Amino acid sequence: MTNLERVQRLISSGKYSDGVLMITDGISRRFCSGFSSSAGIMLITASKSAYLTDFRYIEAATAAMPGVEVKMVSRGQKYSDYINEFLADVSADKVYYENTRTSVAEHKAFSEAINATLLPLDNALMYLRAEKQTFELENMKKAQKITDAA
Repeated sequence: MTNLERVQRLISSGKYSDGVLMITDGISRRFCSGFSSSAGIMLITASKSAYLTDFRYIEAATAAMPGVEVKMVSRGQKYSDYINEFLADVSADKVYYENTRTSVAEHKAFSEAINATLLPLDNALMYLRAEKQTFELENMKKAQKITDAA
Protein backbone atom coordinates (compact mmCIF):
# COMPACT_ATOMS: atom_id res chain seq x y z
CA MET A 1 0.00 0.00 0.00
CA THR A 2 1.39 3.40 -0.95
CA ASN A 3 1.44 6.30 1.47
CA LEU A 4 -1.17 8.06 -0.67
CA GLU A 5 -3.43 5.02 -0.31
CA ARG A 6 -2.85 5.11 3.45
CA VAL A 7 -3.86 8.78 3.54
CA GLN A 8 -6.95 8.04 1.46
CA ARG A 9 -7.84 5.21 3.85
CA LEU A 10 -7.49 7.69 6.74
CA ILE A 11 -9.86 10.06 4.93
CA SER A 12 -12.45 7.40 4.23
CA SER A 13 -12.33 6.16 7.84
CA GLY A 14 -14.44 9.04 9.03
CA LYS A 15 -13.16 12.28 10.49
CA TYR A 16 -11.95 13.81 7.21
CA SER A 17 -14.39 12.14 4.78
CA ASP A 18 -16.46 15.30 4.35
CA GLY A 19 -13.68 17.42 2.88
CA VAL A 20 -10.37 17.72 1.09
CA LEU A 21 -6.94 17.43 2.68
CA MET A 22 -4.69 20.28 1.55
CA ILE A 23 -1.04 19.33 1.93
CA THR A 24 1.33 22.29 1.74
CA ASP A 25 4.37 21.25 3.78
CA GLY A 26 7.23 19.80 1.73
CA ILE A 27 7.80 16.84 4.03
CA SER A 28 4.11 15.98 4.04
CA ARG A 29 3.85 16.38 0.25
CA ARG A 30 6.77 13.99 -0.21
CA PHE A 31 5.25 11.50 2.21
CA CYS A 32 1.88 11.56 0.43
CA SER A 33 3.15 11.63 -3.14
CA GLY A 34 6.65 10.16 -3.10
CA PHE A 35 7.74 13.29 -4.96
CA SER A 36 10.08 15.90 -3.52
CA SER A 37 9.88 19.54 -4.58
CA SER A 38 10.31 22.99 -3.13
CA ALA A 39 6.89 24.13 -4.34
CA GLY A 40 3.45 22.66 -4.62
CA ILE A 41 0.17 21.81 -2.98
CA MET A 42 -1.40 18.39 -2.86
CA LEU A 43 -5.17 17.95 -2.59
CA ILE A 44 -6.52 14.58 -1.48
CA THR A 45 -9.94 12.99 -1.04
CA ALA A 46 -10.75 9.35 -0.40
CA SER A 47 -10.92 8.71 -4.15
CA LYS A 48 -9.11 11.54 -5.94
CA SER A 49 -5.87 13.45 -5.61
CA ALA A 50 -4.23 16.35 -7.40
CA TYR A 51 -0.78 17.90 -7.23
CA LEU A 52 -0.47 21.58 -8.08
CA THR A 53 2.97 22.86 -9.01
CA ASP A 54 4.79 25.35 -11.18
CA PHE A 55 6.57 24.86 -14.52
CA ARG A 56 9.82 23.68 -12.91
CA TYR A 57 8.32 20.42 -11.67
CA ILE A 58 5.46 19.60 -14.04
CA GLU A 59 7.23 16.88 -16.08
CA ALA A 60 8.96 15.21 -13.14
CA ALA A 61 5.81 15.35 -11.01
CA THR A 62 3.69 13.83 -13.77
CA ALA A 63 6.19 10.98 -14.24
CA ALA A 64 6.59 10.36 -10.50
CA MET A 65 2.89 10.25 -9.60
CA PRO A 66 0.84 7.99 -11.85
CA GLY A 67 -2.83 8.17 -10.93
CA VAL A 68 -2.48 11.67 -9.48
CA GLU A 69 -3.82 14.59 -11.48
CA VAL A 70 -0.84 16.94 -11.86
CA LYS A 71 -1.65 20.53 -12.79
CA MET A 72 0.70 23.37 -13.62
CA VAL A 73 -0.06 26.69 -11.98
CA SER A 74 0.83 29.14 -14.73
CA ARG A 75 2.36 32.56 -14.30
CA GLY A 76 -0.29 35.07 -13.29
CA GLN A 77 -2.58 32.40 -11.84
CA LYS A 78 -3.02 31.51 -8.21
CA TYR A 79 -2.95 28.19 -6.43
CA SER A 80 -6.29 29.14 -4.89
CA ASP A 81 -7.92 29.22 -8.36
CA TYR A 82 -6.97 25.57 -8.87
CA ILE A 83 -7.93 24.64 -5.32
CA ASN A 84 -11.39 26.16 -5.82
CA GLU A 85 -11.73 24.30 -9.13
CA PHE A 86 -10.85 21.01 -7.38
CA LEU A 87 -13.30 21.74 -4.55
CA ALA A 88 -16.09 22.37 -7.06
CA ASP A 89 -15.20 19.19 -8.94
CA VAL A 90 -15.49 17.02 -5.81
CA SER A 91 -18.38 19.04 -4.31
CA ALA A 92 -16.50 19.82 -1.10
CA ASP A 93 -16.89 22.84 1.15
CA LYS A 94 -14.34 21.86 3.81
CA VAL A 95 -10.57 21.88 3.58
CA TYR A 96 -8.44 20.22 6.22
CA TYR A 97 -5.13 22.08 6.31
CA GLU A 98 -1.85 21.41 8.08
CA ASN A 99 -2.40 23.76 10.99
CA THR A 100 0.82 22.63 12.70
CA ARG A 101 2.81 23.61 9.58
CA THR A 102 0.92 26.69 8.37
CA SER A 103 1.79 30.25 9.35
CA VAL A 104 -0.84 32.74 10.43
CA ALA A 105 -0.23 34.70 7.23
CA GLU A 106 -0.70 31.60 5.05
CA HIS A 107 -3.87 30.68 6.93
CA LYS A 108 -5.24 34.19 6.44
CA ALA A 109 -4.44 34.11 2.71
CA PHE A 110 -6.05 30.70 2.24
CA SER A 111 -9.10 31.74 4.29
CA GLU A 112 -9.65 34.72 2.04
CA ALA A 113 -9.03 32.94 -1.27
CA ILE A 114 -10.50 29.46 -0.88
CA ASN A 115 -14.25 28.86 -1.17
CA ALA A 116 -14.41 26.49 1.78
CA THR A 117 -14.18 26.31 5.53
CA LEU A 118 -10.64 25.65 6.74
CA LEU A 119 -10.41 23.03 9.47
CA PRO A 120 -7.30 21.78 11.30
CA LEU A 121 -5.71 18.49 10.27
CA ASP A 122 -3.69 18.49 13.50
CA ASN A 123 -1.15 15.65 13.67
CA ALA A 124 -2.92 13.02 11.56
CA LEU A 125 -0.15 12.86 8.93
CA MET A 126 2.58 12.85 11.56
CA TYR A 127 1.05 9.74 13.10
CA LEU A 128 0.90 8.04 9.70
CA ARG A 129 4.53 8.97 8.99
CA ALA A 130 5.60 7.48 12.32
CA GLU A 131 4.02 4.14 11.41
CA LYS A 132 6.65 2.57 9.14
CA GLN A 133 5.79 0.17 6.34
CA THR A 134 7.88 -2.85 5.38
CA PHE A 135 9.58 -1.10 2.45
CA GLU A 136 10.51 1.83 4.69
CA LEU A 137 12.02 -0.47 7.30
CA GLU A 138 14.00 -2.28 4.60
CA ASN A 139 15.33 1.05 3.28
CA MET A 140 16.34 2.04 6.80
CA LYS A 141 18.24 -1.23 7.22
CA LYS A 142 20.03 -0.71 3.88
CA ALA A 143 20.97 2.83 4.89
CA GLN A 144 22.32 1.58 8.21
CA LYS A 145 24.46 -1.04 6.44
CA ILE A 146 25.91 1.65 4.17
CA THR A 147 26.68 3.82 7.18
CA ASP A 148 28.25 0.92 9.08
CA ALA A 149 30.48 0.10 6.09
CA ALA A 150 31.74 3.68 5.76
